[in-house]
Amino acid sequence: IAIPALVIGLGVKAVKAATEFETAMGNINTLMDDNGENVAELESGIKDLLKTVPKSAKELGESAYAIVSAGISDTADALDVLESSAKLAVAGLGTTAEATDIVTSAINAFGIEAEDSNIVANDFFIAVKKGKTTVSELAQGFGQVAPLANEMNVSLEDLLSSTSAMTTSGMDASVAYTSIKSALSNLMKPTKEMQEAYDDLGWSVDNVKDSLSEDGLVGTLQMLSDAVEGDTEKLAGMFGSVEGLNAVMMLLGDTGLNATEIWKSMEEELGALEVAYQKQKETTEALWE
Repeated sequence: IAIPALVIGLGVKAVKAATEFETAMGNINTLMDDNGENVAELESGIKDLLKTVPKSAKELGESAYAIVSAGISDTADALDVLESSAKLAVAGLGTTAEATDIVTSAINAFGIEAEDSNIVANDFFIAVKKGKTTVSELAQGFGQVAPLANEMNVSLEDLLSSTSAMTTSGMDASVAYTSIKSALSNLMKPTKEMQEAYDDLGWSVDNVKDSLSEDGLVGTLQMLSDAVEGDTEKLAGMFGSVEGLNAVMMLLGDTGLNATEIWKSMEEELGALEVAYQKQKETTEALWE
């Protein structure tokens, strides 16, 4: 009795999965301008991923649609991004949709090549590993700060390492994003007090961008703090918002030192995501999927 019931159950599940996957691929086809060749290649690639990645056909199909919607229509690139996102989801405590969202957002916001999606996914994983956060939490609000960060020459690694370090102090990733965004806005549109500090350093906003590119967020904030001899009241006037000042004060302390170490880890631990992914794949739940 049990064996036929199991077979029937698996059969129903398989039919449902096939139907959901077919629907997802049909949706992708509406985004393509060719005669269906790219969709066929994408479908074949996803089926290959299903043999090794512990995610459902529905999840991978829907994420593939999101990737193509994000402007990554080349089949090979789309599959690279999909695989990287799925691995990040497995290792970083999040759904494939959430991982796909932040990976594609980072690629587009920072002008990163899709073929480097594995590096992007690894950076996000290091942020999870070194901070007190998850992929799900990092996905909340990332799209609100990423464009401004790129505009101000803050790299993806700098943004993520600062955010990750701030979460170790008990701050939610979304709040950290808001604080960093506010601080960057203050740097881009200086208050009177900020402009005075710029004048002392012989800086303009363009010089600030150069400093952010060369010295990072923590290094740039430290130079501005030194310009006013670490005077907290003057820093409060320079950063006109509570949110921005909060980020500044955290990054000028031990949190900033931690952020620097996390950034260093992103440069040195390029295979961290793959190692974690392989470990997670060996769980009973992953093997069953």
